[in-house]
Amino acid sequence: MIVAFSGLALIALTIGGDLSLTALMLALAAAFSSAVGNVLVKHTGGVPILPLMVWSSLIPPFPALIVPRMGNHRDSLLQAICHASLPSIAAVFYLGSLATPVAYAVWGNLRQRYSAVVVSPFALLSPCTGVLASALIFREIFGPLRYVGMLLILGGLAIIVLPRRRVSRSIIGARQS
Repeated sequence: MIVAFSGLALIALTIGGDLSLTALMLALAAAFSSAVGNVLVKHTGGVPILPLMVWSSLIPPFPALIVPRMGNHRDSLLQAICHASLPSIAAVFYLGSLATPVAYAVWGNLRQRYSAVVVSPFALLSPCTGVLASALIFREIFGPLRYVGMLLILGGLAIIVLPRRRVSRSIIGARQS
């Protein structure tokens, strides 16, 4: 975990420009919220996960509608919908009705069946995947420090997930060659 947190610290050093402190804090708050959700799902026992995720998906729209009102945004939701492109509307429906509930149902199922030690480290893949996807799809350019931070996060995940015997053997084998 120290290796992964070192990667997060490197990413935090890139605050400014395209990464604001607020954005980083929101990402960390989301990670904390996800951790709490994981603990709650683990204790649901035999509750079917897909219906739980579908019903749980009814809650997030309320804060999502309230938070913009707290800021300086004066546009109405109706105006935003009217000016949205067709791909944007399709993406919202795909993410809200299919991708998110199914992904969380799969994740919840894994959380119910396996221990937190086995499943939870894979949550570290999410931010790295998001950054790499935005670099590939939207052609965003990130500095080397951010990429090194992501490599450290992935390295930390590898250290946590790979059995110690295989890691030590591969290191010993690399030293001998």
